[in-house]
Amino acid sequence: MTTATVRLSVIAGPDRGKTLDVVEELVHVGSSPASHLPLAGQGVADRHLSIVFKQNRHAVSTPQADVTVDGVPLASNRWTWLPEARAVIRLAEGTELEFVRVPPAGELPAAAPGEKPSAETPRLRPVRPARKGERRSAPELAKIDLGAGPDPLLKLGTEGELPGLKLQEAVAVRRAARSSEQSNPLLLVALFAGSVAVSLLMLVVDVDAFGSRSEREAAARKAIVHFYGRDDRELNPCQVLLRRARQAASQGNRTLERQCYHEVLRLLRAENRNPLVPVCPLDREGQNGLEAMSMRELGLLGDGFLDMRSDEKLARLIAILLER
Repeated sequence: MTTATVRLSVIAGPDRGKTLDVVEELVHVGSSPASHLPLAGQGVADRHLSIVFKQNRHAVSTPQADVTVDGVPLASNRWTWLPEARAVIRLAEGTELEFVRVPPAGELPAAAPGEKPSAETPRLRPVRPARKGERRSAPELAKIDLGAGPDPLLKLGTEGELPGLKLQEAVAVRRAARSSEQSNPLLLVALFAGSVAVSLLMLVVDVDAFGSRSEREAAARKAIVHFYGRDDRELNPCQVLLRRARQAASQGNRTLERQCYHEVLRLLRAENRNPLVPVCPLDREGQNGLEAMSMRELGLLGDGFLDMRSDEKLARLIAILLER
C-alpha cells in the first residue's frame, strides 16, 4: 500500500469505538468471528461487506441491500470505489463505520467536505536525504491484478470472490512455466513417457483400492465431526465455522459450505499464529473417535493420517471435501 494507511472506526452501534487499520489488500467486516472487523450489531450479517485495495484506491462490496456510503445505497454484489479521504458507511440499523485515510506524520489530514486545506502548511512532508549507510526500501506487497478499464464497478464471482483474483507474482510464474514448456522439447517427451507409465500402472493396480471420490468424501465427513467441539464447552472460531459448514451442507448450500472451509484454512495458515498451539485442538474423545474408524476409512484419508497433528488432520479433511 501507500505510505498512508486507512482506518475503519465504528462510530455508531454496540461496538462503537472499535477500530481497524486496513493494511491488507482484502478485508471483511461482519458478525463472523473470522472477520477482520467482527461486529455484534443487530442485523449485521456474517460477512456484511468487503473492502479491497486496487490501483491505489479502495473499493467496497456487499451482498446485502442495506449498506449506504455517505447516504447513497450500494448495489449488491458490485465493487464500488470509496472516496479517497473519508466516508461514512452504514451497515445495518444503528451500525455505522467511518472510513478515513490516515496520513503519515508530517502530512495534514484530509479536509472535511466544504473545507479547503491550509495553504500555509505543505500537505506532504519533505523527503529527508538518506544518512550514510542507511538503506531504504519499500515493502514488497503482492498486488491484486483485476485488469484495468473505465468501469469502476466490478462484479463478484459466483462464490463471492473477486473476479479473476490473481497475484501478479503467480501470473508471472505461470507464464515462465508455459514459456519453459514451449522451449524445452525434452520436457514434452518426459511428460509423454510419464503418461504412458501411469496408463500401464492402472492396468495392474486395483484402482478401487484407493477409493472413489464419494467414498473419500464420506470418510472425511465422518472424521471431521470430531473437530466440532463439545456442546457444553465454549467453541473457538474454527469450531464455529466447521459447524456452520455442516449446517450449510445439510441445507444443500454448497457455496456457503466451501466459504466456511476456506475461512478455516485461512485460520490454520495464518502467519501470526503460534505454531506450537493448535488452532483447532482435538481432545482425547475426538482422537479416540478417529482411532475407532475402520482401517478402510482411515486408508481413504491418506497415509499417516492418525500420526498427524490436529491442525494437519483438519487441513487434510478439508482438502478432501473441497475436491469437488
